Amino acid sequence: MKNIDKTLNELFDLQKFAIKLGLENISKLSHYFNNPHLTYPTIHIAGTNGKGSTAIILQNILMQHGLRVGLFTSPHLVNFNERIRINNEFVENQFILDFWRKVKDFVLELKATFFDTTTCLAFEYFKQNEVDIAIFETGLGGRLDSTNIIDPAVAVITPIDFDHHKQLGTTLTQIASEKAGIIKNKGPVFLSKQKDEVNIYFDTQFKLKNLTRFEDQIGELNIDTFLDKTIFNFQDKYRNKHFKNLDLSLMGAHQSENACLAYMAGSYYLESIKIRFDEKLFKKALSSVNWPGRIQKISSNPDIYLDVSHNTSGFNRTLDFIKKKFKKSNLKLFIGLLEDKDYKEIVKNVKNVFSEIWITEPKNHRKLPGSILVNEFSQHGISTVFVKDISKSFESLIRNLNSTDILFIMGSHYLAGQIMSMKYKIT
Repeated sequence: MKNIDKTLNELFDLQKFAIKLGLENISKLSHYFNNPHLTYPTIHIAGTNGKGSTAIILQNILMQHGLRVGLFTSPHLVNFNERIRINNEFVENQFILDFWRKVKDFVLELKATFFDTTTCLAFEYFKQNEVDIAIFETGLGGRLDSTNIIDPAVAVITPIDFDHHKQLGTTLTQIASEKAGIIKNKGPVFLSKQKDEVNIYFDTQFKLKNLTRFEDQIGELNIDTFLDKTIFNFQDKYRNKHFKNLDLSLMGAHQSENACLAYMAGSYYLESIKIRFDEKLFKKALSSVNWPGRIQKISSNPDIYLDVSHNTSGFNRTLDFIKKKFKKSNLKLFIGLLEDKDYKEIVKNVKNVFSEIWITEPKNHRKLPGSILVNEFSQHGISTVFVKDISKSFESLIRNLNSTDILFIMGSHYLAGQIMSMKYKIT
């Protein structure tokens, strides 16, 4: 156990090299292992929100149809191993140890980043374990993201919105051009519902015969959202198929759109390798999705929900669900953000949804100081409570909730992970 802790600490310490967008180091690292990412087919997913949910649903669809599926996502919530999995089984500690021994000196010589190194780890793990296909979620952007040396059989682009302005640009067109960098010369591209400016970009920049828009393939969704699942119907206009009473184990109308996008990519890929798409297996894939931190209920009486929404558009999707399902009078918010988020816009959107608001700081070197959030809410005439030390204060905070109170913990994967990893049991 000590060996894996030491190794993971050394991997995380690579974050001192900060974010370095570019493909030079990942190319050198992959060459060091004889380019393992070229030994199996891949699906590449970029976008601002919904990447992880789309990826995990897509994994389930392919897995239910008998494929051995690698999945690389980020960030993790509690354990590093969550980032790299095959058929929902996380990468083993021993593989991480062996990989780091082989590559450590070379990584330090290159000054390769944490994400470069872990991406290469996933490349090699999937090769050694002979996956049938691997799904890669981009970490940041697309064009210069470490994952972008793969040559995908399918590219998927989830909703594009504002985030990471410093690295990706300040307009939706600039951000879309970075995300679209995952599009290669071959293989189809499946595009989710997008804002007008993004659609215009794809219209003018990509005259691709293999670009399939969400609206082109998916008919109107009929969605019923519940506190433990989402039920929806949709039509596949391309294949003239109607799907009814689909039971998705994730909450929120937006998750049904992610499921349809995963369906678009998954059904195409299965057809391309001569595997018949099976509706029963599709339904089983949707009902069995396990993706923590997405409107996840972790306690009852009082009800406590975790949500990793961390940018304006992500918050708004979750807030739509909250406003439809709960009354403000007993709604509480526990929020902590990272420094690169549009906190002013987030505050503006949440300020009238909750009756009480507690502010904290995620356990991350890029945390937004709580005092900034406190001041921003104050500017809107809203008093808040600042909880500096979560480990000492959170348990007493929830013990003071009434049984009818509903607490949402939002703002960051790192905050959700910190809550999930606490020693005491909330439920």
